[in-house]
Amino acid sequence: MKKLAVFILLSALLAAWPTCAKAGWLIEQGPLHASAHGQLSCQDCHQNVADSQRHPDLIRLNQIPDQTARAQMCAQCHDDAQTIAQSGRHGGREITSPAQAANCLACHRPHHQPPAAARPKAFNPARPMIGQCGACHRQRAKLPGPAAADAKCAACHLQDASRPAASRQNLQAMCLSCHDRHQGQTIDAVRVDVADLARSPHADLSCLDCHRLAAQYPHDGQKAVDCRQCHQPHRESQIHDAHAGVSCQACHLAAAIPTRQGGQVLWRLQRPEIGPTKAHQLRAQSDQDSCRRCHAPGNQVGAAATVLPAKSALCIPCHAATLTVGDWPSGLALAALIAGLLLRISLWLAAPAKAAPLHALGKRPTAPLGRRWWAGLKALALDGLLQRRLWRAAKGRWLIHGLIFFPLLGRMIWGLAALAASRWLADWPLTWRLLDKNDPLTAFVFDLGGALLVCGVLLAVGRRLRARGPRLPGLPRPDYPALILLGLAIVSGFWLEGARMAMTGAQQPLAFVGAALAAGMAGWDDLPRLYGWFWQAHAIIWCAFVAYLPFGRMLHMIITPAVLAVNAAANAGHDQ
Repeated sequence: MKKLAVFILLSALLAAWPTCAKAGWLIEQGPLHASAHGQLSCQDCHQNVADSQRHPDLIRLNQIPDQTARAQMCAQCHDDAQTIAQSGRHGGREITSPAQAANCLACHRPHHQPPAAARPKAFNPARPMIGQCGACHRQRAKLPGPAAADAKCAACHLQDASRPAASRQNLQAMCLSCHDRHQGQTIDAVRVDVADLARSPHADLSCLDCHRLAAQYPHDGQKAVDCRQCHQPHRESQIHDAHAGVSCQACHLAAAIPTRQGGQVLWRLQRPEIGPTKAHQLRAQSDQDSCRRCHAPGNQVGAAATVLPAKSALCIPCHAATLTVGDWPSGLALAALIAGLLLRISLWLAAPAKAAPLHALGKRPTAPLGRRWWAGLKALALDGLLQRRLWRAAKGRWLIHGLIFFPLLGRMIWGLAALAASRWLADWPLTWRLLDKNDPLTAFVFDLGGALLVCGVLLAVGRRLRARGPRLPGLPRPDYPALILLGLAIVSGFWLEGARMAMTGAQQPLAFVGAALAAGMAGWDDLPRLYGWFWQAHAIIWCAFVAYLPFGRMLHMIITPAVLAVNAAANAGHDQ
């Protein structure tokens, strides 16, 4: 029983060691050395390789492993186990069919199979197995190398965890035995120019770092490399948006040709039957030339015909944008905004005081600082954000104000959260959902916010046009220029969303406004050309709204919450 327990423990520990897939070409040196076959020569089992004039056998690369042939190979030494299996039981399990008896690899891994007998006196189950090599072996600084007869096999197939550089070289040698352009083998395989590979940004990586299934067979049907295994997508400050539906190679692979499949932009390579494909000529930098692969007149991927700038910091109230100002409309609008705010501040400072401050009346601060902070935050939440005073004065005005204010606030919080997450939480999966316009949650929230904004603008204009009685005291008059500019910005934004979805073929019904507009624009040949002009028009309209804001009455939506919070904090700190 003790031997059986040790054997089970050895099996479990070896199973937990890092190994390759069952149908694979790589072997870990440590588990192989400790296995039952660790002292055998490779050619004891793989005679067909030793007898073959060409290895690897290119014809067998994409065939499913022949389990029957493997069982016959095992039976050369384990004929008793094969006889027992054919009798109906093996390894304590019932054998129900001849195919099950012949499939040794269903349970056994020849290169990592633990020995059937262990030394119970020397082996300590309480200690990790990786530190118990001395139970059977003399202590060594490293594992012994392969026998001379196995040197060629080890050069490609053996992976040494203690020597990662050597393992990378072995792996590259194995891959290039078929894929090197100079090998001259007549097989339709992607050929690698070794000189190009040495100059690429990934020259120091193992082939499996990118092509993670390349050491398995069948070998055909390998998926395109997903660069996001190691790299994070670009932020808004680097390109127009996150390009969530665009493959990295479409921009960064020198010889790639972008292609559209549904709502995705993928890539392909033009290559001769056997010649090199330039598949590793990657561009580490971003430039306008790579952008113009897609953003050019007559493109076939549904992209705008012009390269558009990234959304500036002025776009943050509605979008996940950047903290930069790189286009002329944003620059002019920012200058007008700053000038207007400075003018407002100077007028406030020059205005005569309506009442003496509390400290001039002999009042002194008595409340602790924490209480004053709490009073200010409470006023900011209740009176500034939730508009408690407006609710008490006029519930209809509160509703109209809320339909404009709350969507802008919500979309701004969303955009700032996405911007911050892309900088400091790039590995968080939700980060790129916040930036992806076609994500169901993002699409629905943004369309809902825009629809509520349009409703608020229309109600504000309609209510004032129907008003008959005098205004309530203390409430500002409607700011028609600001309402018109805001409404045009939202409507043009919806048009752009519909055009983008129609161009790219994106299917997102939760973007209910954009999807409806996209259905009406389907088939418009001029969309890629018109999209750039309307994008600029949308940006100019919004920048005009921002530039006008400090000169209009809608500025109170920004100023009032701050003023109420400051007054509440000041009053809480004085005796009444």
